[in-house]
Amino acid sequence: IKMEFESLRDQKGKEHLVFNVSEFNDEESIGDKKDDFEFIQLLGKGSFGKVLKVSSLINHKVYAMKILDLEEKEGDGLSKELKEQYFISEIELLKNLKHPTICKYYKSFREEDKLYIIMEYFDNGDLETYIKVLKNDTKQKELKRDEMWNIFYQCLSGLDYLHTTGVVHRNIKPQNIFMTQNKIIKIGDFGV
Repeated sequence: IKMEFESLRDQKGKEHLVFNVSEFNDEESIGDKKDDFEFIQLLGKGSFGKVLKVSSLINHKVYAMKILDLEEKEGDGLSKELKEQYFISEIELLKNLKHPTICKYYKSFREEDKLYIIMEYFDNGDLETYIKVLKNDTKQKELKRDEMWNIFYQCLSGLDYLHTTGVVHRNIKPQNIFMTQNKIIKIGDFGV
């Protein structure tokens, strides 16, 4: 991903991060089937599937793999066809979202009754976990003001992009806001 950053000063002379969005080019092959990836860690589990940290056996880079179960299950009230329709619409949405503060989609494939979505992996976890770690830090206890505004600004930049493309997230919360080691914010979890 090529991201360029510029700084902008407000009326008080404070510097703010501004994104210069460029095309995201990733022509490198990462794998086309489940066996092209090595399992590293379970990242999360939900009613329709789970998210794993995986490594591509082809390019040796780390990704998040969302595995969605298409099988009809008692109690979820959705047929296999309806689930597949929802998941395919999520994939189509993800394919079209290209912004530095939106979780990047790489590819998807289907094997048997499972749909696999390969996404960007975030080495610093989500904002909720980051805040919990800070609360337990005996020195800091909370986000610093500049850091808080930087996170807020990046979230607004992503939400503005989503809204101008006609997308409403409907589930913005610290658990769905991810961070890189460089404190770049990524909005994710556009699930059904």
